[in-house]
Amino acid sequence: MSAVAVQSDGVAKLQQARTAALAKIEEARNRRAKRLKEAKGEANLEIEAFKSQQEAHYNSLELQVNSQYGPHEEICNKMTIEQLDLLQRSFQSNKNKALQLLLSKVLDVKPVVHVNFGFKSPVFRFMYLVFVTWVRISKTI
Repeated sequence: MSAVAVQSDGVAKLQQARTAALAKIEEARNRRAKRLKEAKGEANLEIEAFKSQQEAHYNSLELQVNSQYGPHEEICNKMTIEQLDLLQRSFQSNKNKALQLLLSKVLDVKPVVHVNFGFKSPVFRFMYLVFVTWVRISKTI
């Protein structure tokens, strides 16, 4: 055999080894992807089982709490209804009195000079001077 034939034979063997290695790598990748999918599925099943277990535990605790506080809630609801009824009756009995009081305060106005409007106030002095001047002028006319 010639050196060229041996060399091409070596290159062909290298090519075959390369394709075999690539095939093994691809097969390993596929196995790995399959294992990951299986692991993901198992994890989802475990998560769902844990979730349902926790929900069952929560529901049992909720039933316990509701059974302990149920009568108190009914008592509070009853008292609330009674208080609302009492408030409604009080409103109905006193609405005419309140309306009369409001109307009397609005309609019976008693005008009073403000405290700040006294003899010492500058506004009063000015108005007094205007009035006195007007009286003097009107007397001369």
